[in-house]
Amino acid sequence: DDIEVRLPGSPGATDAEIAVAASRALEWDSFVPAERLDVTVANGWVMLRGEVEFGWQRRSAERELGRLRGVRGVTNLIEVRPPAPTDTDRMLRDVRRALGRALGTRQVSVAVDGDTLVLSGVVRSWWERDQAERVAWSAPGVREVETQLLVGE
Repeated sequence: DDIEVRLPGSPGATDAEIAVAASRALEWDSFVPAERLDVTVANGWVMLRGEVEFGWQRRSAERELGRLRGVRGVTNLIEVRPPAPTDTDRMLRDVRRALGRALGTRQVSVAVDGDTLVLSGVVRSWWERDQAERVAWSAPGVREVETQLLVGE
């Protein structure tokens, strides 16, 4: 189904206005390198391209732009390229420790498959699942996160 919702009396923002607002929002977000990102808008849909050093920067940019007036959706094609080669053993150790602190559980397994960090196991709630994913994205050197976590007891 392709459903379009329009509120009566609100004309909405033009693509040009959304593009300007998106660029300014990224410039004002001190954690996202706006100069390394390209923003295009078509029919209220924002397309993000470019490179960042950390996964949380990629997610932050998408979250910022999704909140703008007139934005119908965001396609995030930003690539994560760490500044230095990743020490896989250290990354795994750091993520496991951070998950232990954040969730207080050892039920989440962490593994590396190529350049992807894989989370598997069981968590108690959707909040814990989201928190585990945020922790994984925050680790230096993580280019991609695959979440295979089950929510249950």
